Amino acid sequence: MSDAPPQDATAPIPEGLYPIRAASRLSGLSPDLIRIWQRRYGVVEPARTAGHARRYSAAEVRRLAMLRELTQRGHAIGDLARLPDDRLQSLLQGKSLLETPVQSPPLDQDRLLEGVVRDYLQAIARLDVRQAQQILARAATLLPPEVFVLRVAIPVLREVGDRWARNELGVAHEHVVSGQMKGFLTDLLRLAPAPPPGAPRLLAATPSGHLHEFGVLLAAWLAAVDGWDVTWAGPDLPSSDLLQAAETLQAELVVLSVIREPPPAELQRLAADLRGLSRHVRLWVGMPEGHPLKDRMPGVRIFHGIEEMRSALATLRRLHDAPDDTHA
Repeated sequence: MSDAPPQDATAPIPEGLYPIRAASRLSGLSPDLIRIWQRRYGVVEPARTAGHARRYSAAEVRRLAMLRELTQRGHAIGDLARLPDDRLQSLLQGKSLLETPVQSPPLDQDRLLEGVVRDYLQAIARLDVRQAQQILARAATLLPPEVFVLRVAIPVLREVGDRWARNELGVAHEHVVSGQMKGFLTDLLRLAPAPPPGAPRLLAATPSGHLHEFGVLLAAWLAAVDGWDVTWAGPDLPSSDLLQAAETLQAELVVLSVIREPPPAELQRLAADLRGLSRHVRLWVGMPEGHPLKDRMPGVRIFHGIEEMRSALATLRRLHDAPDDTHA
């Protein structure tokens, strides 16, 4: 619980700042430890609201996460507290406090990322939910967004699905991962920096009858990080509601994901719904390779991977910002 007095609901909160619970979740430190390190060592100097509640910048959250990682490696917080962020980053990369190279070989990023995925899966196998959450929070804070998505989140989801199919993980494990990843990704999306003025609007969801939302959530988060004004409408949205939401938002783009292969009658209805929707809005849909829906939606842009979609989002963002702003 925060030690600050209750916040005035009408007080303006600076954009892009995190309350202590969000800073705790993202850094992997408990709120009490954040307060102690702040009071004793001055590791960060958060802003305050009109009601005196702490608000931490993204840079301060990243610093807290680095301090947590380094103290877990055996460094004393008193030695780290006054170091600038670039020195903390150097320590994470294997340099010593005296700025002399360590004798061991430099840390290999591939091995580090594989280790994150391995540690998370081991925690899940034990149903150690708290440890698994801390691993994800630390990775999301320390890694660039695209690295976290492509090298941690997606490999975790794929491996959990494969192990579940091989009966190496039970339904309880799969449900824990699904619930945890959904909560974690929606929190990250909610806490993403505010978009710049005039940013193009993107509506993300899954269509009616489709509940698999991780792919579109990951795409939505990357879009938000890249400066899109993102609205996450959730899974299982009928096309009429998607159209109404897109028109209300004046969305530049609607992004959906379709993973499940429905039976023929349902597939035909879904294709017709999405074709109709695409006549009113720019529609992009992510789906696996070989999905039977792919060839039934002329005019809808199809993607089979996050990297491909992110590149297309960046191109569309540049078109939006161009002076002539023509969207072919």
